[in-house]
Order: sequence, then C-alpha cells, then structure tokens
Amino acid sequence: MLGLIIGEQWSELDNIAHERLAADPLDGIGLHALARKSVDGDVGSDELRAALLPKIEACIAARPNDGLCHLAYGQVLAPS
Repeated sequence: MLGLIIGEQWSELDNIAHERLAADPLDGIGLHALARKSVDGDVGSDELRAALLPKIEACIAARPNDGLCHLAYGQVLAPS
C-alpha cells in the first residue's frame, strides 16, 4: 500500500483499502490509506475526512496499540 500512496495511485489504493475494511472494519492499514487519500490536494475532501473520523476513533478505542490508527487520526484532524 505504501507504493500506492507514494505513487498517488488513489483508485487502486481505494479499492484495496475498502477490501481490507470489508474484511475487518478496524483495519489500521486500510484506514491509514484512506486517511492519506483524504488529505491529498487533488482527491481529498472534508467529507471523506468526516466520514473516516468515527471509523478511526473506533479503531483507536478497540486497538489502542495500533499505530496506523493513531497516524490516520492525526491525518484527518490536521490535513496538510
């Protein structure tokens, strides 16, 4: 997924992230990928960040040691 983020291959990243989240709604990798997409200047949006926030908060509550959930939280709260 990192390669997709670096390459800004948002469509493929979105597909993989949603597949991961369908299998596990609290998947830190999937949430982080979508959070990164949400802050991109070309494809990100306030709406996407707002939709992700409760899912990321649920991930942090259920998996407090998942660093990617915490990273995703920081991204949606402080977009670049």
